[in-house]
Amino acid sequence: MRTVSFLAIAALLAGCASVSTVDGSRCVSHSSSEEVVEGVQVFNSGWKLFSCIPLASGDPKNPNLPTCHFFTNTVTLQNQVEMLEAEARRVGARKADNVITSYSSERVLLFLLLREKIITSAMLVK
Repeated sequence: MRTVSFLAIAALLAGCASVSTVDGSRCVSHSSSEEVVEGVQVFNSGWKLFSCIPLASGDPKNPNLPTCHFFTNTVTLQNQVEMLEAEARRVGARKADNVITSYSSERVLLFLLLREKIITSAMLVK
């Protein structure tokens, strides 16, 4: 019964994918020849059972929506790059500059659940 309860809680706290932006006029470029369109941060998280069985993770195809993928791990660098490229296409940027990615994980209930998070930030320039 406890396992079912923990799985239900994990499903409620399921993965999340999001894209946050900052207007380019508020960003500083290292090169005066490039116009910064916007600063962007893409985020994805997910849950695993026993650190290896994916329970739920964010939907990188539909960031910022309350959707997730069950029993699939979408917390990957490839999905981060795809979300970043989609945002660059949306705003008409030709490249991403100063790209930084960080990954972290945390255990919940000792070894039972693992939450993974990956964050990528960049400046999109023309």
